[in-house]
Amino acid sequence: MVRVHANGSQTLDLTFQCDSSGQNCTNAPINFGSDQLVLVLYGTGIRGFSSSVQATIGNVSLPVAYAGAQPIAPGLDQINVPLPASLQGRGQLFLAVTVDGQTTNMVQVAFQ
Repeated sequence: MVRVHANGSQTLDLTFQCDSSGQNCTNAPINFGSDQLVLVLYGTGIRGFSSSVQATIGNVSLPVAYAGAQPIAPGLDQINVPLPASLQGRGQLFLAVTVDGQTTNMVQVAFQ
């Protein structure tokens, strides 16, 4: 996740945390604070979409700011989803992406 601060600077936050062995990972709750947040998702088969890319978190349909090739890793695609502050405090929610009518497997994200 990219956190955009009021002064325009950006930092990266993980949306998960793992134990010391790296084997057991759980969601790290997302806290908005006063920052703008952009969830960055990675996958394949996205850059060639013909009509639409949509993200849904919980029952909230969200616009996608970018869907296409990831600029550094060949063959990897990226989706950027600005997160509305209205998600704050909603707890564990399911996230799915739909590309040209095909929906991905759901994952969970947590909001503090």
